[in-house]
Amino acid sequence: MSHLKTNLPFFRYQRKLVLLWLIWGSIIFIFTFQKSFFGYFKQCTGPIWTFIGVYVGGIYSLITCSSFFKHKLSNYLLEDIIYFRLAYISSIIYLLGVSIVIFIIPLYILQDGGNLKDFRNALVKADTIFKVLLPIQIGLLTYFFFKKEKVE
Repeated sequence: MSHLKTNLPFFRYQRKLVLLWLIWGSIIFIFTFQKSFFGYFKQCTGPIWTFIGVYVGGIYSLITCSSFFKHKLSNYLLEDIIYFRLAYISSIIYLLGVSIVIFIIPLYILQDGGNLKDFRNALVKADTIFKVLLPIQIGLLTYFFFKKEKVE
């Protein structure tokens, strides 16, 4: 299990997670904003922004707040890298799922004047899945950001 041990600064791993969420989340926000005014979300901005606000906005806030609080504590060392890996891999899977809902599903339903009712039904199905994934993702990120580390 020595490959799971590290003595590298916590701040280094925190920065990787923050960058992942800020870059990928910003792409999702910019795309949704653009499609809300000039694309196929014009007819259903309410449901899509509700989905984004609930399933990305909360985690975005967690990531932003944790980076402010932990920045002063950058001399902490990360003892076990497993918690970072769990948080990072689950973040990629979670953001990939959100991206599929935002980028791929509308292409098949709303492009070329598709049915809004079908899109809303797809969002309801995705909403059901993300109601389970959201607390798991928040729990993994929270545990990584706020667990006790050793100071040297």
